[in-house]
Amino acid sequence: LVISGLPLLNPHVGVGTYTLRLIHGLLRASHSTRFRVLLPASAEDARALLPKETIALLPASLNFRHPLLSQILSGNSIARTACRNFPSSIFHSPAPIWSLSQPPKTAVTLHDCIYRHFPVYTGRHFLRRWHSRATERFASRATLVLTDSECSRRDLETLAKISPEKIR
Repeated sequence: LVISGLPLLNPHVGVGTYTLRLIHGLLRASHSTRFRVLLPASAEDARALLPKETIALLPASLNFRHPLLSQILSGNSIARTACRNFPSSIFHSPAPIWSLSQPPKTAVTLHDCIYRHFPVYTGRHFLRRWHSRATERFASRATLVLTDSECSRRDLETLAKISPEKIR
């Protein structure tokens, strides 16, 4: 199992808290479950939250001041690294992600489709709208899509057009 550690860049809010709890739950559940958390080398605060043996660092990449561009580049780097370095592992992103590369066995957690119900959530910025839709396309090609509720499951089926067989 290879987990995207991108949400750990903000561990005290929403999906960052979820990701940290997921990882700590995996650590408690079984000492035989082997997994790695992919993190950017610059994520020193996030690395401090995890046992060293669980961390796999990404190769250095460009870092933009614009948070969304950095998120897009980091997502690409994480998925590409998972494909290249962990080809037989299951890749799990606990948050929406987009990449040109997609590991053969991919699970993505999509918590909701709030941006579909409230378009103002993404603002007037084309890049945000594009990224939201691109994360849906990435998830639709995943092996498994995890979500929090029946309401979110219905939204992912109807609004994001993700196959119901993939959603749990």
